[in-house]
Amino acid sequence: MDPATHTLYGATASAVLQGGRNRMRIAALVVLASLLPDIDILWAFSDPISAVLNRRMFTHSILGIMAISGVLAFLVRKLFPGTSWLALASLCASGMALHVLLDLINAYGVGLFYPLS
Repeated sequence: MDPATHTLYGATASAVLQGGRNRMRIAALVVLASLLPDIDILWAFSDPISAVLNRRMFTHSILGIMAISGVLAFLVRKLFPGTSWLALASLCASGMALHVLLDLINAYGVGLFYPLS
């Protein structure tokens, strides 16, 4: 899927997850998280062969979703006073999981259980 599709689905999901005074921040966080798995495209700047081999592997895996959403929640927790780290990590994980689910239906697939498979 393209970034516009991931952004629209992230914005739609955030509309369902919104709550209270932080709803715009939550929307921005879920949209950011729904785009974040494609950060693996940065491999292309270092080595084109590595970019092909590592595309949609770690960042699109269950382990990658947990790790990246935890780090993102840690980085943005100052923007959400009074919100627990676990709640932020859950929001990030939901956006990233939506991205991976959308990529599962395309022809390229993802390494969902990477590095185990």
